[in-house]
Amino acid sequence: MGRVQSKLQTYGRMVRSGDVKPIASDASRWGWSANVAYGMCRDLTVPFSPSPAKIEFTIEPLDASLAPAVFSLEGLDAEGRRELANRRRMWEEGLPTAYVAIDLAGNPCYFQWALSGVHDEWVHEFFGGGFPRLAADELLLEGAWGLPAARGQRIMGEAMSRITEMGAGADHRRAITFVGVDNEPSLRGCRTAGFEVYIERHESWRLGRRQLRWAPPATPASS
Repeated sequence: MGRVQSKLQTYGRMVRSGDVKPIASDASRWGWSANVAYGMCRDLTVPFSPSPAKIEFTIEPLDASLAPAVFSLEGLDAEGRRELANRRRMWEEGLPTAYVAIDLAGNPCYFQWALSGVHDEWVHEFFGGGFPRLAADELLLEGAWGLPAARGQRIMGEAMSRITEMGAGADHRRAITFVGVDNEPSLRGCRTAGFEVYIERHESWRLGRRQLRWAPPATPASS
């Protein structure tokens, strides 16, 4: 399925459910907006141990048995529904591979994709060139989402670190991810997972036209 067709399918599902606020949010963003994200990287050749979460959990690949709980919209505002709908699109398109942190009671609490550079063309097409081109031994961490019931447990750092290592195996030397510059909780989580800032992505939308610019970080990577 093409990128546009996939997005339209997602919108159709929202309209049928009577939930149009996420569509209005996207329309506003595409009409006129600007944002900056930090690109963060982790050297996978260097051993790293993250700070542990407050709860214990296992990591498993996302499959059809976990998807209903993972993509539940219960308790989410319009922005949360839009963000989760974007992640559901990734799942429906089959982007490989998503992993889920599952607590000891069997409840999903966090999930994220670890996208290998061997799938660079697929990744580039799906995200419309929103990330640097990946070498075969690079890994892109994308689509992080903490389920509302599990937030506040400091799960992201440990889960992201373990997902990175599971996705990388022995075949990848570097992992990257991108986080909005004003998303301090996610920036902290990424640093806890061993990632540091290495680049900035400047994105702007003007009447449906997207522009991307890459620049050195304006702040020290260790900030």
